[in-house]
Amino acid sequence: MLSEIAFILYLILPALAWISRKKLLNGRIHVAVLFVFTTITGCLLYVCGVWLIGIELERELYTYDLDGDRVFNVSEITPKMEEAMRRFTTDTGRTLAPIVAGPVTLIWVALNFVIFGSLRWLASMPSSKRTGA
Repeated sequence: MLSEIAFILYLILPALAWISRKKLLNGRIHVAVLFVFTTITGCLLYVCGVWLIGIELERELYTYDLDGDRVFNVSEITPKMEEAMRRFTTDTGRTLAPIVAGPVTLIWVALNFVIFGSLRWLASMPSSKRTGA
């Protein structure tokens, strides 16, 4: 649940940053500074979301530990427990998240800022230039 919130915030972070620069800060912060701040915040959200997924998978796994000793006895091993163990232990994406977060976030924020900047540029053009008349 919390991991989903972190990833939703990650996805909308560039839009929130762009809108807050325009509406709340009245453009007083340079776009380059906003870009760096948004990229760093996005990396933190990305890694935090992945970390929360790991916690959620671990919590799910240990629901199958009936005696609460965090060790699975023969009587506790079921197909559902084995599936939960597989999901918890074999996720390379979670392991590589701290390495991947930077480049992925950099591309995500850059793409959004280019789109928002292009839309702002198009909106500032006189209508006669936009239509080619």
